Amino acid sequence: MPFEELKNNIREIKENSEKYTDNSIRLIRLWIFKVFAKSVSLFIKFIFLILFVFLFIIFLSISLALFFAKITDSYLYGFLIVSGIYLLMILLIVYVKPRFMDKILLKNLSEIFFDD
Repeated sequence: MPFEELKNNIREIKENSEKYTDNSIRLIRLWIFKVFAKSVSLFIKFIFLILFVFLFIIFLSISLALFFAKITDSYLYGFLIVSGIYLLMILLIVYVKPRFMDKILLKNLSEIFFDD
């Protein structure tokens, strides 16, 4: 009976397409979870990195200010010299606008989202 065979084939195609759809949805959900987990992990690492860099800069700044204070025999001048160094760095960042930061950010984000 060819019609019965055709009916069975159509039923198998329907079942296989439903399984394929379910598996595709599961795969997409797993991919989204992977991207989310990597993003959260990267964010936490970034927060800790910023924290430790901030502490390092604070202690280095105080040490440098005390060093300049010893050289100039004035705490005021020592801390003003360090403040002037930071002001110069801020002006360089504002006027130079480093584009390499955008490239680094895009590279890291593309690795997270498009890593297979």
